[in-house]
Amino acid sequence: MDRPTAPKNLARLKQAFPGQIILSASALAEVALVNFHKKGKIIYDQLSGQVSLNEANLTGNEKAIIEKISNELLVPYGGTGVPKVLTEAVKALNYIVAFPVADVHKLTDNLGSQILPDVFLIPDGTTVKEFARYVHKDLYDNFICGIDSRTNRRLGDSHEIKDRDIIKIMSSK
Repeated sequence: MDRPTAPKNLARLKQAFPGQIILSASALAEVALVNFHKKGKIIYDQLSGQVSLNEANLTGNEKAIIEKISNELLVPYGGTGVPKVLTEAVKALNYIVAFPVADVHKLTDNLGSQILPDVFLIPDGTTVKEFARYVHKDLYDNFICGIDSRTNRRLGDSHEIKDRDIIKIMSSK
């Protein structure tokens, strides 16, 4: 969506391929907004496409860039499209998201310093024991069980991970 002809081309694609998933995206706009956010010039929520300006920190040129992105992408399309493209790609590959943690109550690593420190994209149907292999070979080799953070239940080796599960892998080491 970085070219002036993009909206017209998007409409043509949607008309030519009815029933197909056709997504619009602008990586250029996404990178610009993320960089402005990192510099503290804006607050940018990537999933919602919402931008809040910190006008005191913006130059006239930066404000113009953000307004252009907003008018041409965020308002008409609800965002830059990059998060949506990534989400649809994960779905198309039949993958799910799973989070390993060391502490199922605080959802942290073994130091207790990072909340949800890792995320894994795994094939749908992956078992808890197979998930242990993705996390670390030693966890797989010494697997005892998994613990579901939401229910605090023990999960056997053949239990299938569900999308967005948060799991502690128990091992004998």
